[in-house]
Amino acid sequence: MSGIASSKNRIHTFLHCEICLAELKNAKTEEDFSLIGAVAGESPMSYSRFEVGWTNNGFQVWCTRHNQNIIHIDFDNTDELKKLEKQDKKNRL
Repeated sequence: MSGIASSKNRIHTFLHCEICLAELKNAKTEEDFSLIGAVAGESPMSYSRFEVGWTNNGFQVWCTRHNQNIIHIDFDNTDELKKLEKQDKKNRL
């Protein structure tokens, strides 16, 4: 791999808004899906509305659908990065 980054998607653990996931899970009828602006069988990937970008001390993913933080990685806080790495390893098991 050369340059800044590979152009391939290497994500193995996805992040989702908990509220988005709950809405999709709880929607049972066409009316339920219509009320949340989704369609039956819609995936969390297509339903999500994220803004992603740099902050003063890190990187943040924000759910614009529910106006809430998904994750904010503070590069100055190595304890937080270690916690995220541990959670990722746990999720892969």
